[in-house]
Formats: sequence, structure tokens, C-alpha cells
Amino acid sequence: MELANLVIDLGGTQVRTAVFGPDGVPRGRMHERSRLEDGPRGALAQMVRMGRASLQAASVERDRLGRVVVSCPGPLDSRAGVVLDPPNLPGWERVPLKAWLDGAFGVPSRIVNDANVAALGEFTAGAGRGTRNMVYLTISTGIGGGIIVDGELLEGSSGTAGEIGHMTIDLHGPTCPCGNVGCLEVLASGTSIARRFREALDALPDAPNERADQRGFTAADVAFAAGDGDVLASTVFLECARAVGFGVVNCIHIFNPDAVVLGGGVVQAGPLLFGPVRETVERYTLAVPRSAVRVERAELGDDAGLMGAALLALREGDSSQL
Repeated sequence: MELANLVIDLGGTQVRTAVFGPDGVPRGRMHERSRLEDGPRGALAQMVRMGRASLQAASVERDRLGRVVVSCPGPLDSRAGVVLDPPNLPGWERVPLKAWLDGAFGVPSRIVNDANVAALGEFTAGAGRGTRNMVYLTISTGIGGGIIVDGELLEGSSGTAGEIGHMTIDLHGPTCPCGNVGCLEVLASGTSIARRFREALDALPDAPNERADQRGFTAADVAFAAGDGDVLASTVFLECARAVGFGVVNCIHIFNPDAVVLGGGVVQAGPLLFGPVRETVERYTLAVPRSAVRVERAELGDDAGLMGAALLALREGDSSQL
């Protein structure tokens, strides 16, 4: 009997669930706003409810469920299935998510870093197709990363490899929610773009009244304003994009990849992001690794986490053998 895998993508803003069989086709897809304000137990209840709804919609009975795979923000111990203390999941300190889900669904679960599985998805079915070495950055609520070396996902000795968002870019920069200073995430995530724009507004000597409503701008709003010629928004977004560029330069120097793939909501800014990133890479990367790499936009969009987690389940063992 062929078994199916339930995949749950827990993000900072959305929870997505789907059921995958050996054919790799998602069925019973569900999505809702993340209920992170309810704490880990509340989020667990949401994931279990949505997961069961997906199984029902996909007509998969409990005895046909092979495993549950959860894509979750890091850092986390993927081997033990423990969510350690992600900056974007307040209150999630050493949460035994695998044990909770094993009990809820009655089958083995696997907890994986969301950026890692998105990297696997892009490597296999997206912008990284045909490469052997790839670095993936997701720029959204936070900044995460996943690294493919010689065709394999690099997880590291404790399963926390790829925390690209927490490399220090500015030694004298602001304090990141992780506790470090000047991290790429605190300089250039979607959350940080909005924050830096508010700070820039506050620094204006006499901010005009018509800018009052801009204090609630999201990163998407800042990008739109920049594209529309707003000087302040353009300045802020350019600084953030250059920070991403320096993060990419560091990754190229360390991993010598064939491709660096950028995903997440902020890539919707298009040339406003990719122009400064590519210019920074061209100017500051050593010649030999620069000649080997291309910087690409992710292709799978919001499905990257779901698809990557499903691919991981299939790679770790044929679903009929789970």
C-alpha cells in the first residue's frame, strides 16, 4: 500500500498544509494566517487541525499516512526535532515539536529548517536546476538560508547550518532579535525594511503631515514608493538591498556556488533588489568565484517550503517504505 506524507509549512505569517503521494502532486492544500500569538501550543493546535483537514480533503485515511514533515523557522535541532529559539517565533524556546506531532498524528514526524527545504525545492525543481552547488536566501519576515554542496543539503554538526540571516554585516549596526549586532536579518529583512523606513521618517527634521500615514508602511509599501520615485524610500531600500548584496558576496566567497537563489516576499521588488545585489556582487566578489556564479530569483514562490519538504520526505525513503 502506498503511503502519503503530510507536509506542514509553518511561517511567520502563514501556515500551509498539503498531502503528497509518490507522484509529488500536492492535494488537500490549506492555508491560514499563523496564530503565533497563541504560543507554541496554540500553533500546534492550528497545525494539527489544518493537517487533519488536508488529510480529509485528500481522502487519505490515518492508516495511509506515512509521516509528517514540518518546515519551520530556525534555529532548530532537526535531529531531535526541537525548535530552539527562533527570533521570529517569540516564546518558542526548546519546543519539542516532533514529540508533540508524533503524539498528535500517531506516525513519525520530521522537523526541518524552512529555508533548508526551500533550498532543496529550488535546487530540484526551481531556479537551481542543473547546479551542484547552490546557496538559497529567503528574504521575508526574517532572512534564512539553505546550502547545497555537491548535490546534498548541508545541515552541519548540530543541524543548524545555513543561518545566513545571522551573519554580521555591520559590526556597529543595530541589535538583532537574536542578540547579535548588525546581522543581515536586522538590516534587510522585510520587517527591517519597514522599521528602517519608520526610523528614517522619524529622523526628518519636520516630517510633512502627508507622510504621517507612511509610518505604517510594510516592506512592500516601501518598495512601491521607491519605484514611484520617493527619495526617502529609495534611499532606505537601496541600503537594505546592498546589505543583501554583501551577504551574497560572503556566501560566494565561502561556498563558491554555481548559483545564489533569492526568494521570499521581498524579491517581489524585482530590479529594486536585484540591481543593487548584482552590482555589489560584481564589485566586491573575487574574480574566480564571481565568474562561476549567477544570482537568480526563486521560481517556486510560496510553494518552496511545501515542495522542498515533500521532496525531502521522498529522498529520505520511498513513501511506500515509510
